[in-house]
Amino acid sequence: MIRMTIVQHNNQANIRTKALKQPLVFDKAIAEITKVQDHLLGLVLINKSLRSYIAVLTPEMLITDEARQLIRFLNNHPDFNVVTTQPKELRLVSDYVKILVLQYEELYQGLELLELQYEAARLQTHVVGQFVKTEKQKLITQLGESDELTTQTLLKRVKELDSLLKQAREDTNG
Repeated sequence: MIRMTIVQHNNQANIRTKALKQPLVFDKAIAEITKVQDHLLGLVLINKSLRSYIAVLTPEMLITDEARQLIRFLNNHPDFNVVTTQPKELRLVSDYVKILVLQYEELYQGLELLELQYEAARLQTHVVGQFVKTEKQKLITQLGESDELTTQTLLKRVKELDSLLKQAREDTNG
C-alpha cells in the first residue's frame, strides 16, 4: 500500500511515496505451537533424563530458528548441563535458553520426575501432531495439482507422516 504525500516547496509540488508497514498479525495457532515447543525444550534442557522425548523430533518440526538451533545442539550434545556450562554454540540463542530456564522454574520446578515425563510425552505428541497436520495440508494442496507419479510419491509421504504420529503416540502411551 502506497501513500502519496504532497510537499509544497517554492511553488513546486514534489510527490513522495512512502510504503506503509504492514501490522504484525498475531496468529493464535502459531503462538500455541511455539508455547508447546518451548515448554518441551525447557523440560529437556534442564532434565537430561527427558531428552529421549526429543529423539523423534527434527528441526523442521519446530517453528522458531532458536528452537531449531537448540534441538540440534541437544541432539549432538546429549550430556550437556545448562547449569554448569554455556557453550559458544549456544551464544546466539543465549537469551532464548535463559527464557526456557525461567519458564521451567516457573512451571515445572518442584514436580516429580514421573509428572515431568507425562508432561514431556504430552508435549512431544502435540508438537509431532501439529507438524503432521501442517505437512498434510501442504500435501493436500500438492495432490490437487499432481500427476499420477507425483501422487504416488505424495501418498507415500502421507503414510510416513502417519507412521511418525503413530510412533509419537506409542511413545506417549507405552
